[in-house]
Amino acid sequence: MRLDSFGDVLLAGPAVRAIAAHVTLLCGLPTDVLAAEAAGARGVLVPNPATAPDEVARYLDRSAPDLPTAVRAILRHTEVQDGGRSR
Repeated sequence: MRLDSFGDVLLAGPAVRAIAAHVTLLCGLPTDVLAAEAAGARGVLVPNPATAPDEVARYLDRSAPDLPTAVRAILRHTEVQDGGRSR
């Protein structure tokens, strides 16, 4: 699902029966990260060819170099938040 704006993020949550605060979106551009955060979700920047190097540098605290790394980080975050219980 492609989310182009903060409004799309707000609309997507109920569509998948999710509460925004429990959602992490993998984003290719900083504007996507900002849209996720504006909607109350967590945005993780996963750079693509359209992502400028200076944008990656600005979002280091909420980025991952590639999709597998991003997914591992999300799963680790979930385990910490969930007290380590497996699902």
